[in-house]
Amino acid sequence: MRLSRAFKFQMKEIIKAIASFYGVIFLFVFLIIPISFKSSGGDASFGGFELCTVVMFFVTMLSMIRSDFLLFLQHGYSRKTLFLSTTLCLVTTTAVVSLIEAILYKIFNHYVSYYGIFNQAYGAVYASDAGAKGMIDEYLWKFFLYILAGAIGIFISLLYYRMNKLQKIIVSVGVPALFIVVYPLSDQYLFHGALSKFAIKIMNFYTGYAFGREPYVNMLCNIALFALFGAFSFLLLRRCNYKK
Repeated sequence: MRLSRAFKFQMKEIIKAIASFYGVIFLFVFLIIPISFKSSGGDASFGGFELCTVVMFFVTMLSMIRSDFLLFLQHGYSRKTLFLSTTLCLVTTTAVVSLIEAILYKIFNHYVSYYGIFNQAYGAVYASDAGAKGMIDEYLWKFFLYILAGAIGIFISLLYYRMNKLQKIIVSVGVPALFIVVYPLSDQYLFHGALSKFAIKIMNFYTGYAFGREPYVNMLCNIALFALFGAFSFLLLRRCNYKK
């Protein structure tokens, strides 16, 4: 009963965020794209809106679990209930959003050329089979990508919540410096490009390119990472205390 009430409450909050997001998307579609289409003489093409959805789920889950933490504790809800409710909201909304996008972009593609990330990355695999199988695989690929983005948002939110001010500064400055300064310099002068080659191998495995552009490998990787970040988030949340 408590889980059901928590789920309904959080769903109302996340629906507001999704509605605002798609309001901006529709504004872009109905205002910006027709202008670009007309000015280009009918040759305009667009793609990559899925990245916007990834950012939306990441930011939404980044703020939602922290904003609801105190409220749930004040009303006697356990941390386990909060975690399960937030995860159910994420899974439910990503399932619905993935379906909405599948329909929306198919309709959109009748008026202007749209190239989604899935088609750009794995379209060659479905060149001879772009029917129901391709649509189902694209839906599943988006679904697992979106739940992973939300899970990372939850994890980072809880991780920062558990840190003190000094730890937050170290992580906020150190992580970007690691990738922007330390990584390229060490790769060039110490490892002579070995780190980049290793990173490329990891990305090829993660995306399924190492197996001939196999999207199922990428889906399995996203499922595994979702479970991993979910487990870490639950461990962080179990010992969370309210901070003013």
